[in-house]
Amino acid sequence: MDETGISTIPNRTPNVITPKGKKTVCKISSAERGQTVTAVCCMSATGVSDPPASVLPRKRMNPLLYKDAPNGTLPLIRDIGYMNSHLFIDWLKHFVKHAKPSAEVPVLLIADNHTSLCSLPAVLFCRENHITFLTLPPHASHVLQPLDKCFFAPLKALYSSEAEKWLAKNPGKVITQYEVQGFIKTLIAPQPGFNSQKNLSELQVLSHTTLTL
Repeated sequence: MDETGISTIPNRTPNVITPKGKKTVCKISSAERGQTVTAVCCMSATGVSDPPASVLPRKRMNPLLYKDAPNGTLPLIRDIGYMNSHLFIDWLKHFVKHAKPSAEVPVLLIADNHTSLCSLPAVLFCRENHITFLTLPPHASHVLQPLDKCFFAPLKALYSSEAEKWLAKNPGKVITQYEVQGFIKTLIAPQPGFNSQKNLSELQVLSHTTLTL
């Protein structure tokens, strides 16, 4: 499993086509200051993914925020929009619900070595639910974490593209937390020509194990 921050205001500058010699190129952009939503994704070595979780920067939950979310999304809130040890326990319960680890079929869960994930309650919960919790060395997830290497980069590129289209279709409006889940649902839907297992082929050896990333 891994987390990534998604801003309501995309920070990717797209390529544009313009007549030769044109010195000024304009595009629609939002004048608002963006908010960061933390997307939590989990995928097996065979390319099977669990429903995502999202941590919104809020103090109170509003069901309308998740009305367009992918089916099974775990709604989480925290005032700063990032994961902490308490929310991670909620995510582990969500993971157990979908992965269904057991004494006969235990799972290996690989995650970052971050303090929000490495709490004693989390370790005990994993032990009680037949999960072997393996953390990556510090400052190495960009090399060893397949979701970092093969999934989040294209996800953010597609998000920026969808956000640009939305702004063009809705002039004068800004992207808020209420639109983010709809974008995520569009992005994680199966894309033509996309093969999760192939994209994770750098760790093909792990596909022969009961592994969750």
